[in-house]
Amino acid sequence: MHEAAIAEELLKIVLEQAKVNEGRPIVGKVSYGHFYAINEEVLSFAFKAIAEGSVCEGMKLVVEHKPLKAHCKMCGSDFVFDITKCVCSGCGSEEFDMFADEPLILEEIEFETE
Repeated sequence: MHEAAIAEELLKIVLEQAKVNEGRPIVGKVSYGHFYAINEEVLSFAFKAIAEGSVCEGMKLVVEHKPLKAHCKMCGSDFVFDITKCVCSGCGSEEFDMFADEPLILEEIEFETE
C-alpha cells in the first residue's frame, strides 16, 4: 500500500507549512496524473490515520486527477487523450505525441488561523 507512504510524505510537508504559517491546516489539495495508481479513498484514510493527534487531525484532502494530454502532428492542436480512442479529438489523426503524465503535487494548503 504505497498510499500510506504518500500520506506520510504529505503529512511531513503540511506539518512544516503549519509551523511556517502558524495555523491549523484544514484542507490540502493534491493532484496527480492519469497513470498514478493511487486509490483516493485509501490515501485519504491513511492520511487521516497518521494525522491523528497532530495539528493536521481532521484535515481534508481534496484530490484532482489530471488528464493525459497529447499534441497532434497533423492539426497542431493539444488535446486531452482518451486511452479508449487513440486519435486526435480535433481531426481524428493517429499521428500525435504524448505529453508527460502530471506528477503528484501538493498544490495548496488552506489554513485556519487563530
